[in-house]
Amino acid sequence: MIAVKGYYKDRQIKFMEPLPKDVLEAELNIIVIPKEIPMNNTHDSERDFKMLGCYNFFDSEDDKYVDWEEHFGIKT
Repeated sequence: MIAVKGYYKDRQIKFMEPLPKDVLEAELNIIVIPKEIPMNNTHDSERDFKMLGCYNFFDSEDDKYVDWEEHFGIKT
């Protein structure tokens, strides 16, 4: 699995970085964050995912006690 950022404008999705050349076909799972929804810059992932309606996707026993901000080095 690869996480890739992209930008949607004028009915087109553009990746901000190229996919690896060995990826010839892929299924995409896309989370849309409209520009009108201000994202909190304090890196509170749980609050952000609740706001996006994706909290249950990550609310499992596997990651229940993981501090993801610390894990990815973005803790403020």
